[in-house]
Amino acid sequence: MGGKLTKEEINRLPFPVIRLQILGGDKTISSFQKVFGAINKIYSSNDDDEVTIEEDNRQQIYRMLSEFAGVCRMDLGISDVGIAPDIMQKTMDSISMSGKKHRDYTKFSFDGVELSKNRYVYEIIKSYISENPGITTKDFKITFPRSIKELPGGRKNEFEIWKTYNEAIALHELKGSRRYSVSGKGKGGEYLTNKDLVIPLADDEICISNQ
Repeated sequence: MGGKLTKEEINRLPFPVIRLQILGGDKTISSFQKVFGAINKIYSSNDDDEVTIEEDNRQQIYRMLSEFAGVCRMDLGISDVGIAPDIMQKTMDSISMSGKKHRDYTKFSFDGVELSKNRYVYEIIKSYISENPGITTKDFKITFPRSIKELPGGRKNEFEIWKTYNEAIALHELKGSRRYSVSGKGKGGEYLTNKDLVIPLADDEICISNQ
């Protein structure tokens, strides 16, 4: 799943259910149907073709999959009992941590408020624009170039600090990306309908990267 559910993945799910009905016992089928039902419920809660799985829902699915694995072991005669709770929990913890990188949670102070790095950058840029009313995109680029080519840690890549609002929405519609700050709510259709984090210039609107 990779943290997201796509329409293609949902459309593929009925086929393993059918194969399981041929090969598995009733308890095994029932256990997997719970997983299938939970995934369908998460996907149907949003009208988008690609839905982000929130952390609580991920944990629920991991637990159901672990329980399903335990039922499969009994169905196959590998064990007479399900997976021990402590082993199941350790497995879930390992899965939850896989692929996660250490994040820098350093806080920065702006106007007496402690902010995360991305919010700190956003507030600085927003403050600069408010202090320079009537600034155009051309003038804004002089102070805040659109992109940098070297990222922290020595990684070489072109990274855009900001996009116009239309560019950010186009990227979202193409790839489902929410990399640029458009909506503070940021869930479901809010990204397309709420613009509370979009910053207006004299001739355009811009969105700051939240990465």
